[in-house]
Amino acid sequence: GLAAANASSEVICNFFAGGKYTDYSAGMAVEPGVAYRGLRFSYRSFEKFPTFPTPTADGVAWACAKACNDHPKCKTYTALTHRDGPTAFSGYCFLHEHRDCDGARPSGQDFFSAVCRQETEPC
Repeated sequence: GLAAANASSEVICNFFAGGKYTDYSAGMAVEPGVAYRGLRFSYRSFEKFPTFPTPTADGVAWACAKACNDHPKCKTYTALTHRDGPTAFSGYCFLHEHRDCDGARPSGQDFFSAVCRQETEPC
């Protein structure tokens, strides 16, 4: 119905500082709208850009989540974070148009990923 047709454009990623995330472990089901630390999506990105330094690693993830929410083509994001001195983190956002269902890879804690919009054909 109409709800299903609109599902692909509904934005569901949280992007506020202090938001919650889940530590990913292999085989875990990926829930839409949940940020996972230690998860990297391997689908090719259509956009990659650096983030401004933030006080926490998850701050990089929230910047990427907001960017994904704001881009109509973005279904998922992956954030790569790195320590930028003693009190700051910076990193890169990778925005993905699709989510490859077998392409979720457990990674180090430097990665955050989330599904921000449902695929019309879910996994």
